[in-house]
Amino acid sequence: MTVKVFVWLAVAAGISACAPGQISPGTDLPPAREVPGVSGPSEANSGDGPQVERSDGDAEPMPGDEEELPAMDSQAPDEGLADRCDAPNPGEQDLRRLSAQQFAYTVAELLPGVTQAAPFPEATVGIFDTASGNNTVTATAAFDLATASADMAVRATSDMPSLLGCAPVVDEPADGCVATFVRSFGARAFRRPLSEGADGEFEALFGLYRTLRTQEDDRQAVAGVIEAVLQSPQLLYIANGTAEVDPDSQVVVFDDHTLASRLSYFLWNSPPDDALLAAAAAGELRDLDLLADQARRMLDDPRARQVVRSFHRQWLNLRPAEALQRDPGMFPAFGPSLLQHLYSETDRLVDHVVWDANGTFSDLMTDRTVFANDAVQTLYGLPVRASGPDDWQQESVPERAGLLSRGAFLANHAHVATSSPIQRGVFVIRRLLCQPINVPDNVDTSAFEPGPSQGSETVRDKLAHHREDPSCAGCHDIIDPIGLAFEHFDAVGGYRSDYDNGMAVDATGTLQAPAGDFDNAAELVDLLAADPQVQTCYAQQWLSYAIGRNVGADDACSVEALRARMADGDLTVQELLIEVTQTAAFRYRRRPELVEEVGQ
Repeated sequence: MTVKVFVWLAVAAGISACAPGQISPGTDLPPAREVPGVSGPSEANSGDGPQVERSDGDAEPMPGDEEELPAMDSQAPDEGLADRCDAPNPGEQDLRRLSAQQFAYTVAELLPGVTQAAPFPEATVGIFDTASGNNTVTATAAFDLATASADMAVRATSDMPSLLGCAPVVDEPADGCVATFVRSFGARAFRRPLSEGADGEFEALFGLYRTLRTQEDDRQAVAGVIEAVLQSPQLLYIANGTAEVDPDSQVVVFDDHTLASRLSYFLWNSPPDDALLAAAAAGELRDLDLLADQARRMLDDPRARQVVRSFHRQWLNLRPAEALQRDPGMFPAFGPSLLQHLYSETDRLVDHVVWDANGTFSDLMTDRTVFANDAVQTLYGLPVRASGPDDWQQESVPERAGLLSRGAFLANHAHVATSSPIQRGVFVIRRLLCQPINVPDNVDTSAFEPGPSQGSETVRDKLAHHREDPSCAGCHDIIDPIGLAFEHFDAVGGYRSDYDNGMAVDATGTLQAPAGDFDNAAELVDLLAADPQVQTCYAQQWLSYAIGRNVGADDACSVEALRARMADGDLTVQELLIEVTQTAAFRYRRRPELVEEVGQ
């Protein structure tokens, strides 16, 4: 017999409106979502946003239109902000489900050797898979998780002595073998001790075992407990902590176990380890220095590398390799296999800068180091020295500056047959400058992107035509010069000096803010990487990733703290992640109804 926990189906449709707060024992909510590629770095954001531009029948969406980060109004810090930041002032925090990667890694920690039986339901909201907006779930998805939980529970109990550490007997007393397992397994699954007492979580789970034991054997009864835990909201959701309100700032203070969960799923995509749980039990994590010490310890773990890779894949909007199509007549060598090699190159660059060199954001954007196997060397027009797909060689390539000059980014921001100056320009404006681009409802975007160059006309010439329309010029006077800087790279990331019609590529341009002229993408990226607004935008997106929601006006103090730390330009990416854990947005939340109660 298996236990199916379906109570939460009734609230599935309204989960996004759930009020933040501690999840009460016995409360059941919907399960998490699927992200393709859970065994490796995330290939989450599918980019299924509004269609902003297309050409030649190419209906690929603009990246990340679903939900962008709020714009920063200027590069200069708010002069009066310091006076308002004496007390914590975080935004509200919705409940958020574990991502697909987080659930998979949680199952692996709880049930070693038991692989996830089925994927989570897929729902993509915003840039990152950590977003609380990904709470939507269907009845079918809920049923799939229930079925998968039952399957995993049966496999987990195939060796009961190893699972329990003892052999259960009939009428097990509360302090016996199964009781010990329930208390330990439940605490690891919920990332905190189980509540005790007649109405507590321990009694509910151990009582479930005793009830099932009257009908089934020990293995089936223990499997029922595991199945219930795998579907519980206490496991599936990152709780928002107790309702303790700071009397001075009137914000909700996250308790230590909540901070442990937020920290571990931020830096590891996994539940807290024993050392972090011990620090939480000792009440150490509300101390900023001790919280930072734990973050430093966790960054030394290989799991942190996977998180940093996953963040940058999602930030760059790298789609699943199988979902990206190119014209086979124009690009016969392009396909999922080559794209996976390009993704591996991006991962290697991230590892090289962030971990091997302990580099900064600027390093990540400007490093000319290329990691290439035979396929990547061929695409990049480099001498093929690698012996095969597993022979990754390192060399410096002047035109390949940082993440935005790599095939993974360039292919994901292009059309089936052509490059896309508009998509590439929009990415820079939205995700490097944190500036919004709003397309007017009455504008026909179908002809915005030029097709292959014909005659003596270049892409630059064609884009100039549509900027003559006043309804287009407002946005495209900003977008096009930035996007044209990447025109030396074709639709799959190969380098070119001339178009197919023989006309020379002109990638020159001028930026007003940050001010400067550039001759190509590498010089453009050099300008951007040194700009304080771009650096702050990058930090802001790490903060959004960590807290699972967009950064809003209430988080101005948290953003300002990160901006101030990055101002000298020498804050490494690793140190930035530690600084994120020190922000009010990470350590507190605002809950208006509690603030009203405190004020009464």
